[in-house]
Amino acid sequence: MNASPVLINGQPGNLIDISDRGFQYGDGLFETILFFRDRLVLFSCHMDRLQQGCSRLGIPFPGMDRLAKESNAVAQAGEGVVKILLTRGCGGRGYNVPAESKPNRVVSWHPFPDNLSAACNGIELQRCQTALSIQPLLAGIKHCNRLEQVLASRELANPAISEGLMLDTEGFVVEGTRMNLFFVKADTLYTPLLDRCGVEGIAKGWILEQAKKAGIETREKRIRLESLVQADEIFMTNSIYGVMPVVKFQANASIKDYPIGVMTLSFQKAWEKLLQSGAE
Repeated sequence: MNASPVLINGQPGNLIDISDRGFQYGDGLFETILFFRDRLVLFSCHMDRLQQGCSRLGIPFPGMDRLAKESNAVAQAGEGVVKILLTRGCGGRGYNVPAESKPNRVVSWHPFPDNLSAACNGIELQRCQTALSIQPLLAGIKHCNRLEQVLASRELANPAISEGLMLDTEGFVVEGTRMNLFFVKADTLYTPLLDRCGVEGIAKGWILEQAKKAGIETREKRIRLESLVQADEIFMTNSIYGVMPVVKFQANASIKDYPIGVMTLSFQKAWEKLLQSGAE
């Protein structure tokens, strides 16, 4: 099997200096982008988030045109997932940021996840005990420090469980280990407010735009687990998986089944239209 294509700072390769701060401290950012029908889906939205993360961390943004060129180059491998990893670059020991740093960027292609199609038909969700730390400075951006998600994912021992739900240290619902959360109650669409922790997902932002266009009442707020359990329908979003209905939710000792509701189905159809039409 041929290795997946990788560009490091625009050149083919697979070696990174061990002094790179992304490797040493997770000092960097990343984006995972769907490549489908010869295009990078919602690419400009990914670039907006990456640029925001660069501004927050003080890492120079390499430019949208450069990243588009390199992403399309690795995507010649076919439909799949393009990952952009941007680090602060190499530096000496210690947390202090070097006075001058040269960012490193890695752009790579990966095949679709094996369970992509099945997930669209409904997933099982489990509440995780691992909590997300509250840190507004890092909220929203997709930084490289993902140990909380790693620990939460280790809790999902049952292969039937597709995703884990993470709460923050104050007990508010935040997101999945790799997906954003929505639920419907009395024809109102709810999603957690992510101003203290969590990732502002690209698919999440797209869903909120579609809801606004459709005149659907939407609320971003702090959500307790009890409110989620009482939902009429639940779905998760991810820029690779799209819209995934939650058909079973294990919250603590209780397990509850959920229908694939009308609103969930409408967003699934809208996502499919986005992929097929190319209109963003």
